[in-house]
Amino acid sequence: MTLCAGVCSYEGKGGMCSIRLSEPLLKLRPRKDLVETLLHEMIHALLFVTNNDKDHESHGPEFRKHMHRINRLTGANVTIYHNFHDEVDLYRQHWWRCNGPCQNRRPYFGYVKRSMNRAPSARDFWWVEHQETCGGTFTKVKEPENFSKKAKEKTQPAKLSNSKSNNKGKIHMGDAQNVIPFSGKGYLLGGEDSGLSEKSSNPIHPQCKISYIAPEDNSKKEQVMSF
Repeated sequence: MTLCAGVCSYEGKGGMCSIRLSEPLLKLRPRKDLVETLLHEMIHALLFVTNNDKDHESHGPEFRKHMHRINRLTGANVTIYHNFHDEVDLYRQHWWRCNGPCQNRRPYFGYVKRSMNRAPSARDFWWVEHQETCGGTFTKVKEPENFSKKAKEKTQPAKLSNSKSNNKGKIHMGDAQNVIPFSGKGYLLGGEDSGLSEKSSNPIHPQCKISYIAPEDNSKKEQVMSF
């Protein structure tokens, strides 16, 4: 939020409301401006809760009454508007200019300045009038330093490092070193007596072969995976 310092939002039908303050604008101002902006929005919230007044632009008698009362009691300087023009312009780093007749007209001289990279289009409320009275096209003439480079980097997929791509699908030496060789005698399961083929002996991994290992002392029998 870089166009206004604060806003009071009315939520649902339960009489709830919330106040949002602009960190980008207020962090450039003294604490006094933050407090007075908050008080301004709190007056809007009070009028909404007590009078169901949902008009954000309404700064009529009731608003002014509370504003003057707070200023008198606290020494604050709550005002009707709290738009900080210099700070707002500071964040407007994306500029477009029209090549039509409006570039010679006050007060904007064909410029459109925004804090976000959103070019003028039919989504703007003034677009139809501009097409009728000017008809020119907008060209971007300014943007933040290295903005195009950063935007291009975001659209490119990240590349795998050589070490990761070279090791893909390979067994690490550490894994192989953990294998302890067995010196006993082995018998293959799934022969003619069992009626099972080697492929069906391991449904989990068909490339593995299950062997039935008989230790030399024949005291224990265990089933292991051999690759």
